[in-house]
Amino acid sequence: MKKEARILIIGFGNHARRIYGPRLHEYSKKYSLEVVGVVELLQAKPVIDKYFAEKKYSYNVFYFDKPFNSEDGMPEEIRKKLDQIVRDNRVNAVVITTDPLSHKIYALWALSNQLHILM
Repeated sequence: MKKEARILIIGFGNHARRIYGPRLHEYSKKYSLEVVGVVELLQAKPVIDKYFAEKKYSYNVFYFDKPFNSEDGMPEEIRKKLDQIVRDNRVNAVVITTDPLSHKIYALWALSNQLHILM
């Protein structure tokens, strides 16, 4: 079956691991959706690797080195990387589960790429 929703999860902290990860994984078996990847900070890699190993998830994880101050806008290098991830993986939707202070900057980026958004 062709997957209609191709979802990128931005942020994979406690809430995403407790709610969005399991639900989207479950729904991908029943509905026409696929999680094509997760964006997270490099400092979270050990936690993410352990969680994915326990759950047997095989999502692509795209790590960024450091957080940015959303008041200053999204750094151009991060914008370019996210744009490339969207193109390479034919992403058409995002689930934004970052710290709430970062929601707006990621939502504006997603809108500029004509992506569906769940926050």
